[in-house]
Amino acid sequence: MKKHGCYKPSMDLLDLFLRLAAKHDMKFWFGLYDSGKYWDTNVLTWEIEDNKFGIDEVWKNYGHHKSFGGWYISTEISRKTKGAVEAFRAMGRQCKDVSGGLPTLISPWIDGKKAVFDKLRLKLEAAKRANYRKAITFEFSHFMSPQSAYLQAGHLYDCYRDYFNIL
Repeated sequence: MKKHGCYKPSMDLLDLFLRLAAKHDMKFWFGLYDSGKYWDTNVLTWEIEDNKFGIDEVWKNYGHHKSFGGWYISTEISRKTKGAVEAFRAMGRQCKDVSGGLPTLISPWIDGKKAVFDKLRLKLEAAKRANYRKAITFEFSHFMSPQSAYLQAGHLYDCYRDYFNIL
């Protein structure tokens, strides 16, 4: 909060989410800090430094919760992102080391010729071919939710529902 001037919530939201996850027999995945600096610089070394102490602090203060299921490196990367492999390796390794090997998710970002309108459908079809039964997507709340700030999102949601014959 001091380094980046981040907002301090009036209550401990992480503790709240972990307790609610436990109450409902769910696992909570903690998303690492994303400074957003790489959007301007296209360099991820900032993310390693910004998360170094945060990972240790989170595990020390919240790792005892049975609902703490793993980590989520929320930084989006593309082929153009400098230092992506090294940054993800460093952050992922630290997450696994402090938590005894808990799983760690990453969030690739497709740019260029693969950044098409049908991106979510293509991802879901690829996951199905690989025998995955569940999916998590970043796109939904921004680009498909009827409650999104983008008016087009509600229409896109209707299109996906029609495509997959979802009532």
